Amino acid sequence: MPEIKPPGVYKPEYAVVANTITEADTAVAAFIGYTQKADNVDGSVCNRPWLISSLAEFERVFGAAPTPHFSIEEKPSTAGEKPAFSLDGRDYWVHQSEGKAGGRYLLYYGIQLFFLNGGSTCQVVSVGNYDEDVSAEALTGGLDALAGEQEPAMVIIPDAVLLDDPACQAVQRACLRHCGETKSRFALLDIRSGDRNRNHPDGDCIERFRAGIGDTYLSYGAVYYPWLNTTLAAETDIGHRNIANPDTLATLLHRERTLDGARSRKSTGFPRARGGLSSKPLFDEADALFGKGGFSDEAIATSPLYAALLRACRARLAVLPPAAALAGVYARMDGERGVWKAPANIALHGVESPAVAINDQQQADLNTPKDSKAVNAIRTFAGKGTLVWGARTLAGNDNEWRYVSVRRTAIMFENTILRACQRHRSRPNDAQTWTLVKHEIEHFLTGIWRRGGLMGATPKEAFAVLIGTGSTMTAADVASGLMVVNVMVAMTQPAEFIVLSIKLRMEQAQS
Repeated sequence: MPEIKPPGVYKPEYAVVANTITEADTAVAAFIGYTQKADNVDGSVCNRPWLISSLAEFERVFGAAPTPHFSIEEKPSTAGEKPAFSLDGRDYWVHQSEGKAGGRYLLYYGIQLFFLNGGSTCQVVSVGNYDEDVSAEALTGGLDALAGEQEPAMVIIPDAVLLDDPACQAVQRACLRHCGETKSRFALLDIRSGDRNRNHPDGDCIERFRAGIGDTYLSYGAVYYPWLNTTLAAETDIGHRNIANPDTLATLLHRERTLDGARSRKSTGFPRARGGLSSKPLFDEADALFGKGGFSDEAIATSPLYAALLRACRARLAVLPPAAALAGVYARMDGERGVWKAPANIALHGVESPAVAINDQQQADLNTPKDSKAVNAIRTFAGKGTLVWGARTLAGNDNEWRYVSVRRTAIMFENTILRACQRHRSRPNDAQTWTLVKHEIEHFLTGIWRRGGLMGATPKEAFAVLIGTGSTMTAADVASGLMVVNVMVAMTQPAEFIVLSIKLRMEQAQS
């Protein structure tokens, strides 16, 4: 016959076997930026984190890619730069304006790179649409929207590099601060103007970044250089309607036709001008360039100048910052090998080449700078493709936190253990609870050690869990309901431990 207890009398029961601790997800990325729309069936999701798992799902809620607009400019050649095309001895470039004027927004393409490189789940915070200029205040507001979210383990703000240097740096410092204060996520940053060589006439983009990023929370972020020549811009993405100054295009096409006609009338060969002018008339009528719908597609389809122009526009559109692709790489490696695997020596997908070639000497300054602000290189190697060739946090000279894998593993440990401890908040802050918590954490860390996530020949060499009066708590702590757990883990060498301190206020102290 079961024992019957009088009302108000309770007997606490504790599990004899430790509960299983679920490892905190490290592969969920949070993207902040501008989208075509931000609407779900329930209404607007602007400035609300929204979970997606595919590009199709992103397009359903946030819309399509921005419509780019390019301007044709004639200017003298700049050292290291090649013109888009040349006509009659003159050089021409194409330029895409940033923000709404040029349809220059980067979030959509970042989402593409994330999924192409192995990402599976991400949260998106849309802070505005394509009718708005990119704003530092709006982007940092997106960080505030993430404050109450538990899922994201990475934060990426692709559109930050569209701002000027001070505004971009302010957003990136805010991103690092957000990650460092929450202690639950890692920032992936981009170098503004990272498609340029460091000896560009406008200055060294790396030194500008280092000077403006600040000195706090550096171990909670990483940055990569250079930008990437991607394969995302298809031939059908660009046409004459993407040209912001069509009058200039019309003038150039007329000039090409005039020159070509003059050549075709000569009985001897006429040397072709740079840009690849054809030897037969392009247009039967000058008016064929125009019509109710703008330029005639049929009339300009055979123009070498027009073909060169579109190639240049597509190439410029396809040059993208790398942080979003790296978020996909992080997510892929976390799933295949674990968060403790360094995300380096890994090929990037959807990428033709780095926008800037880097040699060994140049990489040395990027990886191990005197000021500690390490920049990870992206390089191309024969037969291997474009590889991520660095895995350092911005705190490149920090003995404990110089490596991305170490910081991200520590974040995972802290989040996992804290959430596990929170299950016991309603229990007494006594030795029985401490023993149960200790066994649960040891069971979890043993599983990580068996998977290769901790170093050491035995679990005792790999980690230690301390909890109790005289070791992690005083009698006053216990009386006030404060439970403190210290976890020592060997993530770099067996002789070097990183100590994680987990503090939890028990509910018993609040009653």
